[in-house]
Amino acid sequence: MDIHSAIRNGGIAVVRSLLQRNPYHLNIRDQKGYTPLMLAVRKGEYEIVTLLLDQDRIDLEALDGRGNTALMIAASQNNDDIFELLLSRHEEIMELLLTQDRIYPQVNTQDTYGRTALMHMAFAQSNNARMTSLLLDQGADPNIQDADGRTALGFAAFYGKENIAKLLLTQDGVDPDILDFTGNTLLMLAAGSSSGLQVARHKKKNKETVELLLTQDKIDISAEDDDGHTALYHIAQNKDQEMLQLFISQDAIGSSAEGSQGRTILSRAAESGNEQLVNMLLQLPQENFHPDARDSDGRTALYWAAEKRHDKVINILIPKDSVTLHMLAKEGNQALTQVLLDAGYDVNACDSGGMTPIQSAVQKKHGNLVQTLLKYKADTKYITASEWRNAFGKEEKEAVQLSEATDRTSYLTFIKADGFSWPPVETETCLYMLAEDALWENVPIPDPKVPLEPKVPSPNKLQTLLAPDTNGRYVDIIVSLWFPVELQLGQHNSNPLDRSKWSIAWRIIRSTNPNILPPRSPVYFSMLPYGWIPNDGVDFFKQFIEHLRGLWLDLCQRAEKDLSQRRLEQLSLQGKSPALMQRLAEDARKCAELRDILEDQVRDATRFVTDYCQQCHTNEAPDLEAVNEFNHSVSSKITKLDQIVRDLLQIEFAWSSITETRISTRLGQNVMLLTYVSIFYLPLAYCAALWAIPNITDNATRTPFIATSLIVGFITLFAALNLEKVAGSAGKVYENWRKKVVKNMREDKNWRGKGEKYQDINIYRRSPSEWWILGFVVSRYVRSLFGRKQRTMEKDSNI
Repeated sequence: MDIHSAIRNGGIAVVRSLLQRNPYHLNIRDQKGYTPLMLAVRKGEYEIVTLLLDQDRIDLEALDGRGNTALMIAASQNNDDIFELLLSRHEEIMELLLTQDRIYPQVNTQDTYGRTALMHMAFAQSNNARMTSLLLDQGADPNIQDADGRTALGFAAFYGKENIAKLLLTQDGVDPDILDFTGNTLLMLAAGSSSGLQVARHKKKNKETVELLLTQDKIDISAEDDDGHTALYHIAQNKDQEMLQLFISQDAIGSSAEGSQGRTILSRAAESGNEQLVNMLLQLPQENFHPDARDSDGRTALYWAAEKRHDKVINILIPKDSVTLHMLAKEGNQALTQVLLDAGYDVNACDSGGMTPIQSAVQKKHGNLVQTLLKYKADTKYITASEWRNAFGKEEKEAVQLSEATDRTSYLTFIKADGFSWPPVETETCLYMLAEDALWENVPIPDPKVPLEPKVPSPNKLQTLLAPDTNGRYVDIIVSLWFPVELQLGQHNSNPLDRSKWSIAWRIIRSTNPNILPPRSPVYFSMLPYGWIPNDGVDFFKQFIEHLRGLWLDLCQRAEKDLSQRRLEQLSLQGKSPALMQRLAEDARKCAELRDILEDQVRDATRFVTDYCQQCHTNEAPDLEAVNEFNHSVSSKITKLDQIVRDLLQIEFAWSSITETRISTRLGQNVMLLTYVSIFYLPLAYCAALWAIPNITDNATRTPFIATSLIVGFITLFAALNLEKVAGSAGKVYENWRKKVVKNMREDKNWRGKGEKYQDINIYRRSPSEWWILGFVVSRYVRSLFGRKQRTMEKDSNI
């Protein structure tokens, strides 16, 4: 019997006998590569293991066919007694092993899969923290990775070894977020990543491990694998609602709700079609799982569900979503749009900017999608006629026909000038939108038999026509206006307003029993910018009044801007332009015209509303709210303009008065100067006359007299016309002379005090100081004369 057979049979006496006879049997291997020590460890034969370890030549570094040492096998077998025995023996040889070159300590030896004894302990059947602690005390490294990049902590997390994982997490230097070679962290492994190949029997233990990991500060919940996915993503992929609930209960959602790729967990769940998981995510705080959140591709969870045609998930997300249909409308994605609309998405839902899907589709010029949305009863309100044309690439010479059936479905067509037709009265309502006068000339309202011509509006006048047919079956209505015409204030400073003709027309079909069925309008013709079908004739007229109100407000806004330019012009001219006063007076006249035109239009509109209600049997009191609002808003603007013009007139009048006063004052000053000059000139002229009169006929006397008179007269005229300049020049001369005199006063010991006092006095202010300066000049002149006389006397005495 060989030694391996003896160990399998548990015969310690046979083993001892074989070892005594041939010590070579101590490290011999069987067919599987096991040494006697490995086999005894696997069989749990404690006495035989003790016997073998007592042998001096026992090889503790021996590896089996898989690269496992006896220590690794003991760790995986979970036999405490044998494991402690091996470790105690290992302590004795540890010092010897550590002193050998190229010998790695056995406790960290790796098998052919790269796994250490600590890793074997982590995925063993038991959850033995004490045995793990013994390995750690012997220097086992918890951060060593196997061939797949997993650590002992990773194995413990994946296999749900809570006690071992908890012990490893307490070790200094352990890295809980290290990625294995598949890119998973230990939290991902425990949570059940797709690459981790989670086994159902580990699920309960994994839950305990995940719960432990989520309580650790070292764990990065938002850590991502190589594909940018978090642990929470793997949970969503595995549809593990129990694990997700664990994350929620631990408040561990946070930034892990979205990976670096921008895919939210909700979008992943929606894409996979897991309605239970979607429902659970929607119950969470929406800052983490908002259904409107978009990934890096700009897609929402509902977008993914619609693309994958997960009808149940679509029905769950539609009440929570507010952006996906708008995204599809902007993209022009007709197929997915129909998927959402068929599932019950509100075709008229507004986004955060108040836009409906059809408005978005019109702006992006997706004509086919626009027709689809109209088919699903999209509301066309607030879309203009020009936007309809732009969406389909049509020109203004074509009329836009918007037709609506009784079930509220609609469609658009574009027709030429001669293509107007009457829709089916009972089943359809049409609005024809026209942009050119040439199209309006072909409108079949009123009946050509009616000898009236209301289609040619007068400038600035609201014209209306109610033309019933001879049998009383219907009434044709036309409202026209050519406005504004020659009304703008201050046109010389800005571009004039567009002069446009605006008209609407419709037909009222009278009911045979108006008390039961009200009259209806099957067709509308409009030159207004609005592109939706009105509710009835009253609503149509309200559109007209609203447009008229906009024209008035635009006119008043431009007028106010022009008057601001008037104000700047007034400030620059400073009351020196008589023409400005005339222009302001013209502006005041136009304000009065505006008020008269407004009153006429309000009166005509009020009369039309009253007549319409009476003749069309609406059985309703006249609704004048729109007309009154139009009157109030425009009238207040005109009042403001009128006040601005009055203020400008008052300022201009005051400024002109000041300017005229200054001119009169200057003229008076010139006259005064002329008077002063005349005072000196007349005596001179009188003397000259006396001198020249005796010999006035003598040419030698007359010629100098005439020349002298002309020169004096020219000087007088020049001084009168340049009084300000002369006065200014004289003032500068006096100022320079005064500075020199004051300087001399300060240098004179008798006048020094006065000089210091008068050097800073304003020279343009009349003051007694100027007389002191004159006194100094006179005294200095007198002293100069006396000094000269004294020097002359001294000179004579010396001679």
